[in-house]
Amino acid sequence: MPILPLRPSYLPTLLLALAFSAHAVPPRATPPEATWRKLFNGTSLDGWVQRGGTAKYAVQDGAIVGLSVKGTPNSFLCTDRDYANFILEYEFKVHPTLNSGVQIRSNSLKEYRNGRVHGYQVEIDPGKRAWSGGIYDEGRRGWLYDLKNNEAARKAFKQGEWNHVRVEAIGSSIRTWQNGVSAADLTDDMTPTGFIALQVHATGSTTPLDVSWRGLRILDLGSRAGTTRDALGKPADTMGAPPPPGSLVLVGAKDDLSQWTGGGKTDAACPWRCSEGVLEIIPGKGSIVTRRSFRDFRMHVEFRVNSREKHSQNNGNSGVYIQRRYELQILNSHGQPLGNRECGALYKTKAPAVNACRKAPEWQTYDIVFRSPRWDKDGKKVENARITVAQNGALIHDNVDIPNKTGAGRQESPEDGPILLQDHGNPVHFRNTWIKELLTLNEAAAASEAAWEELRSHEYGQSRAPLLAIEADIRKVVGEERAAIEDKLCALLNDPGVTSDAKRFACRSLARIGTERAVSSLGKLVTDKALATEAQQALYAIPAKMANDALRAGLGTDAPSQVKAGIVNVLGRKRDASSLPELTSAFSAPDPVLAAAALVAVGRIGGPAAEEALETFVPTPPLSDARSRARLSCAVAAAAAKRDDAAIAICRDLIASAETDAIRLAACRELVRVQGTEALPQILPLLRSLRGDAQRIAARTVVDIPGKDVTTNVTTVLPELPPTVQAVIVRALADRGEEQAAALVTSLLDSRDEGVRLAAIDALAVLGGSSQVKPLTALALTKGTQADRAIHALAMLPGKGVDAAMLQTLEAAEVPALRRLLTRSLASRSYKPGVPVLLQVAASDADSAVRRECLKAIRALGSADLVPRLLDLMTASTQPRDIEEARRTIEALAQEIPAPKRDSLLLKAWDSAGEKGRPAVGTLLGTFGGDAAAKALITGLAQEDETVRYAAVKALGAWATPAPADALLAFAKITPNDVHHVLAIRGFVRLVGLITTGETKPKYEAALAIARRPQEKELLKSAMMDLRITGLKAGSNKPYEVIPKGFRLGEKPYIDREYTITKLPEPLVAADRIKTAMEDKYSKGDAFITFNINRPARVYVCYDNRAKKSPKWLKGWTRTKDAIASTDRACKLILYTKVWPAGKVVLGGNAAPGMGAMYIIGIAPVTGK
Repeated sequence: MPILPLRPSYLPTLLLALAFSAHAVPPRATPPEATWRKLFNGTSLDGWVQRGGTAKYAVQDGAIVGLSVKGTPNSFLCTDRDYANFILEYEFKVHPTLNSGVQIRSNSLKEYRNGRVHGYQVEIDPGKRAWSGGIYDEGRRGWLYDLKNNEAARKAFKQGEWNHVRVEAIGSSIRTWQNGVSAADLTDDMTPTGFIALQVHATGSTTPLDVSWRGLRILDLGSRAGTTRDALGKPADTMGAPPPPGSLVLVGAKDDLSQWTGGGKTDAACPWRCSEGVLEIIPGKGSIVTRRSFRDFRMHVEFRVNSREKHSQNNGNSGVYIQRRYELQILNSHGQPLGNRECGALYKTKAPAVNACRKAPEWQTYDIVFRSPRWDKDGKKVENARITVAQNGALIHDNVDIPNKTGAGRQESPEDGPILLQDHGNPVHFRNTWIKELLTLNEAAAASEAAWEELRSHEYGQSRAPLLAIEADIRKVVGEERAAIEDKLCALLNDPGVTSDAKRFACRSLARIGTERAVSSLGKLVTDKALATEAQQALYAIPAKMANDALRAGLGTDAPSQVKAGIVNVLGRKRDASSLPELTSAFSAPDPVLAAAALVAVGRIGGPAAEEALETFVPTPPLSDARSRARLSCAVAAAAAKRDDAAIAICRDLIASAETDAIRLAACRELVRVQGTEALPQILPLLRSLRGDAQRIAARTVVDIPGKDVTTNVTTVLPELPPTVQAVIVRALADRGEEQAAALVTSLLDSRDEGVRLAAIDALAVLGGSSQVKPLTALALTKGTQADRAIHALAMLPGKGVDAAMLQTLEAAEVPALRRLLTRSLASRSYKPGVPVLLQVAASDADSAVRRECLKAIRALGSADLVPRLLDLMTASTQPRDIEEARRTIEALAQEIPAPKRDSLLLKAWDSAGEKGRPAVGTLLGTFGGDAAAKALITGLAQEDETVRYAAVKALGAWATPAPADALLAFAKITPNDVHHVLAIRGFVRLVGLITTGETKPKYEAALAIARRPQEKELLKSAMMDLRITGLKAGSNKPYEVIPKGFRLGEKPYIDREYTITKLPEPLVAADRIKTAMEDKYSKGDAFITFNINRPARVYVCYDNRAKKSPKWLKGWTRTKDAIASTDRACKLILYTKVWPAGKVVLGGNAAPGMGAMYIIGIAPVTGK
């Protein structure tokens, strides 16, 4: 009888979404009731323990940061408790050259390699291979699930950014996702539980390399040994599955209906028909009920439904009532949407995870595992019923919690209940239906032997309940009890009647708990065709001489060379020096695979005897590489044993004679680790002879050697090396931060190779000083990446006197482009002492672009005391672009001036400004001005000078309050100038729109009576309409905002940028504005922004003119010739327009090819019919 050790369960409901490949499997949905727990509190390493190496772990900015330490082995920061089944989520960011990972279900046991951390590792791999998210078996078997065939997962990794990882470890299934892309889908049951750990990989880098983790949280699912899901096993199509031993047949081939009664009366015969093993409902005769009651069970049902033209609850309706309380619906639901009244549903309680229904009248299957609710001694329910169901081989309910009876089911109670098949008036058929009771926890404890007996015939894909029960016993027993289990496992291995899958389980279990007493049984299988690998791995885990003897005995048999190669590999991993005679004999094996394995194994064992054997062996070409790799392993072992002379001799020999660059490079790195700078005479010549990646890595290895002599030595060979290697060395010199290398690096700015030039530029950003200003500015004046890098380097140049050198170069520069560049550099370096010179250049330079660049720099570096001089500069200028730049700078700096003083300065400038400068002063008055400023501008409306009137009407139209509205209306009525009239009407409309209290309609009507053009009349009619915008939502949940009459010059169109509007098209003058977020420029979808309007309105979407293609949702909109311009001069925003009826407005995401800015939204009511 199968074991189901049922216990109080803490598992939330998890829905399994089925897919056809590992790369498409979605994560399990986490229900709302799930409770996540933080593994990291954000401030300390409480709850974590470090094991293995001595890498540094610390808390920085709410993240755990691991820093590598040269020469230490892999380090692990481990949770102080174990986890068996869980969902884990975290984010990581890693240095581009540091390998790392997150251990799950890992252990550190004294009996296993003296506490070596081992177990499953979710890989962090920032290199070209990009296997982040793959699964590696740390300290044991190596790669279990790489990403060679999963390009999508490899591309999902974000270099230099935070990456999100999700891990689901449930039973034997381990699945991972990286940034939402499925990475690994592994089935493996070697280790069911263990701690979680953050790995910092061993490295030879002297510079600490970092990896960070944050957002670590876990959904602990506890032990799944007792869930209904485990008792079901692997979902499969079970059509025609024979009843297992111990089951009760309810509908079978013998047409026996003795297990059923009609209407639940024990003495009533079953009223349905059964012929040739098929039970048919006779509509109207009533439901049938089993004579027996059941508690916990597994049930198999095969059914067939009828079909009607119209889908309804009368279309193939029946049901399986479990305990007469919980209905599993039967219905003709093929092709129907999921619902809690469709086929596979727990009626009116829970819809199936997927629609797995077949077309009527095809036969279908239900495989059900049910666990009854639990009650205390007082009859109070303490745990809900749970159920797992597979329909036609698809998992539709995964250990689902049933909170109460369903539909017309009977009330819950502690009593067991029968099975009811429902008559719903439809001719549904059943066949091959059987039920098998499962054991409770106490019963399972008493029935351990039954689990062992069932294990004997276990095959992959069957229920894992017996395996889980035995694994639970293994975990909890010690001493003599564990020895007894070991003996049982050995008995399985010795019994020819036990299946191979059961024996594999036994071997894996002995790998965990095996001792010398298991060696004899395992030794018989080390050459077994089916079980050799598992037996060898189990012997590897047993630290006993006799285990090694058993492995060596296998080498003396006539087993296939592939099997012997496995033995040789295990002996090498065990570093069994007594096996050297057998292993060295295998050097000459006919099979090169076996011979190569022997060479590698001897290298792993190491020591003087191994070194001599490898040195004297003369290999054939196929074995040369294996011999070299083995010798390299010997060198590493010799160095670890403080036998430096031996390690040095081997490395030097390999550098001189190894067949491959990879081996020579590895020997080079080991020699550096042992000798440091003393290795330079052997390694520098190697830089000339290596090629490709090996040469670049060797160069980096050399430059990473501590000591100032390295820089001097490297410079002697640098000119002879290929450009790619020169670039590597230059970057490494920058990492070392040795300023004496600056002159050498500067000389490479003239290299013909762009890669070398770029590396030199980047290095000077770290090593350079004032003497590098001129060469870098020369490069900054070129084009492309080189220029961009040089500009960045100028901004970052360290050293004394750099800023002064830039300022001096600026004053002497004859080329305008150079003056602009140096001005930008000084601004980016925040060099405030240079402001007086910048102000002088802004006032006197012959080039307008230089003047404007200086004004921008002053805006970033200057202070309020510069405003008077800037006002003089602006009012004296005749160049519109200079005036605008000066105005923006004044606006930025004048914020800190007290209002009365600021008004006085601006009014003085207003009086003295020329024709070109007065509108800019007016704009500033409109931005800052108070009552005195407004009075002065209103007075300006009556001036004879037309330029004064023009500047005054523009400034008043952009006023911050509605105070000047009446003055603008009066001016519009009397001015003979049509341009002034239009500006006054538009300004009036905008200012009246700012009024929040009182009646505004009479004001608009008064303006309508004097408006001269149809355009202004339409504008006024639109403004009079009461347009309300409500329910604004953005898909990013950013705080978008409705600004009534919100378009005017100088306004910021985005909530997260400082750009301001510089040009406003006529249709937007009286429109309401929705302030969006530039950060949403990559948003997608057809429904990103939604809001409601109370009346028909024209919606304007102002979209980036750089887009090569507009989003699909903008099709049907009218593209106009109007556009908004802003201080972000990289683009203009083209107006698209569409009339929407009252109700909901839906706008899509912004993303499109070529697009660089988020769109802006305007809304204006529609006038007329």
